Amino acid sequence: MPLRGFAVSGEFEEGFYYVCANCGRTLTTKDFEMLRRIQCVYCGYRIVYKVRKPGVKKVKAI
Repeated sequence: MPLRGFAVSGEFEEGFYYVCANCGRTLTTKDFEMLRRIQCVYCGYRIVYKVRKPGVKKVKAI
């Protein structure tokens, strides 16, 4: 997957960010609420990737 480690420029607001697989534009959960389905509001493509928040999560080993 080529978008692994992809980061959105700027601060992360509340909610999640997604990237359209077709046009590459950044979408938010508010964009999906407008359409009431998971679809790019710019090109209509229905495949999106969830963007990870920057930073590392440490988990203690057992």
